[in-house]
Amino acid sequence: MRATWSWPLTSPHPAATGGLEIGLDITDDVVTAAAPQPGRVHRGAEKLFESRDYRAALSLANRHDWTASYASELGLAQVVEHMLGLPVPERAQWLRVLLAEYTRIHHHLLWLAASATELQLDVAALGHAATNELADVLARWTGTRMHTMVVRYGGLHHDPGAVWVTQAVDMAERAADVASIVAQELATDPRTQGVAVLRTSDARAWATSGPVARASGAPMDLRASAAGPDPYAQLAAAGVFRPVLLSTGDAATRFAVLGAETAVSAACVAAVGRRLAQLDGPVSVALPKVLRVPEGVGFAEVESATGRSGWYLESRGDPTPYRLAMRTASFANAMSLQSALVGTRVSDLRIALASYFLVAGDTDK
Repeated sequence: MRATWSWPLTSPHPAATGGLEIGLDITDDVVTAAAPQPGRVHRGAEKLFESRDYRAALSLANRHDWTASYASELGLAQVVEHMLGLPVPERAQWLRVLLAEYTRIHHHLLWLAASATELQLDVAALGHAATNELADVLARWTGTRMHTMVVRYGGLHHDPGAVWVTQAVDMAERAADVASIVAQELATDPRTQGVAVLRTSDARAWATSGPVARASGAPMDLRASAAGPDPYAQLAAAGVFRPVLLSTGDAATRFAVLGAETAVSAACVAAVGRRLAQLDGPVSVALPKVLRVPEGVGFAEVESATGRSGWYLESRGDPTPYRLAMRTASFANAMSLQSALVGTRVSDLRIALASYFLVAGDTDK
């Protein structure tokens, strides 16, 4: 039987908005072939970049993955900074890492809580409450609970101050404890075990990244390749940052990776907090009123909470990009469903997709 399956728009999952269609071949209620079909929420973001100046482009970039928006603005800022030769103050570098790991915890707990809701687990309420608290603390710095918009070329909009950093460290540690509990419930639930298995070879072949790849034994983590004075290199050398790598590749393992990664992120937030207590100085640099990137091409990528997020910029020296293309994590991860869904029961499709952490705007940019 040939069928088209869509993520239900009434679902409480972050993936629900816009949806994702998957063409399925089904025999005896088991998937024998799957073909993901992005296209329901085409945003045209890459074309829209061409009509926006570089400051406005940051706002647009922020919005295609609404569960990991901070990484998008950071990635675009880094490629522009590289092409401009623009230095980022040391305090801003460390604050950027703190925000990256704090929002990673928020992203992971958001998916864990929503997945627990799908399975009607009691711990879902605990996860949602902690997610809201994380967002509340975030809003005290950025003014918003979702689209941070705090990154500026050459640094950050403003310094949150020592009081906020202390609050963020405390909240990150408490949220990581909650995430561990929710992830444990999900990973040990028989309904998630053996569902949508993605083998290591398939994870590599489909160029997956993020928790999806690391749950399948593929050690894809850009933070682990940082070198020199980069804060991540220093955190790794101190034994604070360490990539999480499991290999079973099923839904249960993907949830387990989220739980383990929140603990690592909380440790990083705490370590960055201690480092910031020793750092003074600015968090931004002066910029011209009209920002023009020199003619040429550049590329930068960051390890977002969803996976590898890349930015290709081609400039002709104008106030707007000539070409700005995105390498989105959700797109490659979604394509790997062609391998992972084979052998999955129709009744398990909801939890299979829930464990993939896909965002429609990040899949169909």
